[in-house]
Amino acid sequence: MKQGHRSLEELQAELPKFHRFKTAIPCTDELKERVLRFALEEWKEAKDVDISTVDGVKVTYPNTSWFLVRASGTEPALRCYSESRNLEEAHKLLGIVTELARKALVKAR
Repeated sequence: MKQGHRSLEELQAELPKFHRFKTAIPCTDELKERVLRFALEEWKEAKDVDISTVDGVKVTYPNTSWFLVRASGTEPALRCYSESRNLEEAHKLLGIVTELARKALVKAR
């Protein structure tokens, strides 16, 4: 800031903007692991995406947009997240991950 004679606001304005959304879906603790297995099965053959199972099931697209479904550690719920530089895409991805979690929950029961 000092060298460039720029304010924090000016520097911050140059950073990329991301839109992130989250929601929760009720799920018993007994079903969480099975639901995540079903979610992984649903997406494991998807093309042009990177899938991580470090903290649930995370699907990342080439443009860096992603969604994640994971088990809550503090309550009987699944947490669903999405993030994208594009607001509409972030909303769309939240819908995809929420539907994925709900379908997996039905299968797990």
